[in-house]
Amino acid sequence: MKFSDLDAIFLPKSAALIGASRNPRKWGFKIGLNVIAEKFRGAFYLVNPKETEFLSRRVYPNIRDIPGAVDLAVIVIPAPLVPSALKECGAMGVKAAVVITSGFRELSPEGEKLEREITGIARDHGILLVGPNTMGIYSADVKLHALMVPVAPFPGKISFVSQSGNLGVQLLTESRSHEVGFQKFVSNGNEAMLHSEDYIEYFGGDPETRTIMIYLEGFKNPQRFLEIARRVSREKPIVLLKGGKTDSGARAALSHSGAMKSTRNISSAIFRQAGIIEVEDTTELLDAAKGFERLPVPRGPNVGIITGGGGLGVITTDACELRGLRVPPLTTGLTEDLRKIMPDFWPGGNPIDLVATGGSRVVHTCIEKLAAEPYIDAVIALGVANRARAFADTPQTIFRTLPPEMLQEKTRVIEEGDRRLAELVHEVIERHRKPIIAVSLARPGLKYEEISPIVTYPTPERAVRVLARMYQYYQLQQRKS
Repeated sequence: MKFSDLDAIFLPKSAALIGASRNPRKWGFKIGLNVIAEKFRGAFYLVNPKETEFLSRRVYPNIRDIPGAVDLAVIVIPAPLVPSALKECGAMGVKAAVVITSGFRELSPEGEKLEREITGIARDHGILLVGPNTMGIYSADVKLHALMVPVAPFPGKISFVSQSGNLGVQLLTESRSHEVGFQKFVSNGNEAMLHSEDYIEYFGGDPETRTIMIYLEGFKNPQRFLEIARRVSREKPIVLLKGGKTDSGARAALSHSGAMKSTRNISSAIFRQAGIIEVEDTTELLDAAKGFERLPVPRGPNVGIITGGGGLGVITTDACELRGLRVPPLTTGLTEDLRKIMPDFWPGGNPIDLVATGGSRVVHTCIEKLAAEPYIDAVIALGVANRARAFADTPQTIFRTLPPEMLQEKTRVIEEGDRRLAELVHEVIERHRKPIIAVSLARPGLKYEEISPIVTYPTPERAVRVLARMYQYYQLQQRKS
C-alpha cells in the first residue's frame, strides 16, 4: 500500500452508503443526511434493498445496481451482514470502505473472529478498510461529511486521527468555539487494517495539511509508529493526546476500541523520540493545533508582552517563567524609543504596560518594535484584539440611551481598528517569522461565524502554554538536525 492510496478515503470521486434508511433514528439516515446536506462534491449513491427513495434520491437495492464506479463505500448494516457487503464491493472494484458498524473485536471473541474475516475479505479484494466500529470520516477538500453526528467544522489546515470516535467528533464540534479549522478527520475505530501511523503518513504527504492532531489510546506496532512519526514530524508538527495512561483508563480503552495497552512511560518516550508534542488535555490539543497551524514557531524562549493593565502582565510573566520561557528586560534603545510615544508616567519594562493609553498607534508601534528586536522570539498582546467581538458581547442596555447613529459609528470605528490591527499583525509575522498571539475575553458569537484573523486565546495561561509547546517543537527539530 502506498500512502497515496488513501485518496480513495479522503478524496473520493464517488461514494455509496450501504444501509441508507428513511428512519431518522438509524445511522443510515443520519450519515446520508450529513453527506447530502453538506453537498459532497462527488457522486453519491444510496443502497438498501428495503428502500426505494431517500430525500428525493433513488435508493439502489444492491451496490451491483449502481450505474457508475464507486471509490468509497460507507457501511452501516449489522455486523453479520458486513462480510457479504464487502465481497460485493470487491466485485464492483470499490477501493475503500468505512465500516461504521460495531460489534466486532471490541465486543466479544466472536466479534474478533468476524473482524478477522472482514479484514481478510478486504485484503483479498484490495479494499482499504477503515474501522470497523468508527464514527466516520470528514474531508474539507471534497466536502465529505460521512459522520454519525451533524458536525460542520470550520475548514482549515489541521488533519485529525482519533482512536475514539465519540471524543473525535466532540472535538470537531467544540472546534468552532476554539476557532480551529480542519482539513481531514478519521475515526479509526478498531484499526483492523489501517492504523494511526498510516493516517499520519498520509497526512504528512498531504499538501493541504499543515498540522497533524492525534488522539491515541494504544499501539499496534510501536516501532512502525515511531519510524513514520519521526519522519513526518520533521516536516509537520504532530500534536497528540494520549488516553489510557492509567490502568483504569487502559481497561476503558480496551472495552470500546480494543486498543492495546501501552504504559505511560513507554508511550511518552516514543513520542519524544518521534518529535511529537504530547499535550495534557483536550483543550490544549485544540489550542496547540491552532497555534501550529497558523503561526511560525518561536526560535528561542524570549517573549515580549504588551498589556492593557498591570495584573494581566504579571500573570502572563509568571506563566511564561513556569513554562520554561523568559520575559527579558527591554534594551535601553527600545525603552527610549517607546518613551517617545508613551506618557511621562509610563513605568517602562517588559511587560509593556500601556497604562490605559492603548490607542491603535501605540499598540501598533509596540508590536512592530518588539517583533523587530533580535532577542525577542515571540509576542503576546493582552486585551488589544477582537475588540469588536467584545463590544458586541456587551449588554446592549448599557448603550440604550445612545442614538442609533452614534452606536453605529462606534461599532464601525472599533471594527476598523480590528481590521487594521489584523493587517499589521499578519505583515509583521511574515516579515520577522515570529509568532504573535493575542489574549481576548471576547468569544465567537452569532454575529461572528468565522475564524478571527489573529490567533487568539481567552486566557494568558492558555496562550503561554501554546507558545511553550511550539518552542518545544523547535527544540526537538534542532536536536534532529
